[in-house]
Amino acid sequence: DFLGWQVAGGASYTDAYDVKGDATLTARWERKTLTITIMLGYDDKSVDTNIQGASSMSDVPATVVRDGFVLEGLYYYDTSKTDGLGDRYDSALLYEDTVLIAKWTPAP
Repeated sequence: DFLGWQVAGGASYTDAYDVKGDATLTARWERKTLTITIMLGYDDKSVDTNIQGASSMSDVPATVVRDGFVLEGLYYYDTSKTDGLGDRYDSALLYEDTVLIAKWTPAP
């Protein structure tokens, strides 16, 4: 999220400054915390995890488990599909709260 501008020395720039020559302004940003909801795909269970915006969920939370099954992958949740599976999530950077759905295969 954009927080505003700052002048040399770190003070916040406001319209109250009377600029009389060249000035360097630096943008101030803050990464927001995102909620990633992982629908487990059984018994209406889900797991929420938080990450910093503009980052990827590199590790699947340890709570994404299902007895007798192996996690095949995570997919973007797509309400227009019968099974809810959209495109496969491939550790892309995330910029907003996101819902993913787990796809499972029976354990050997």
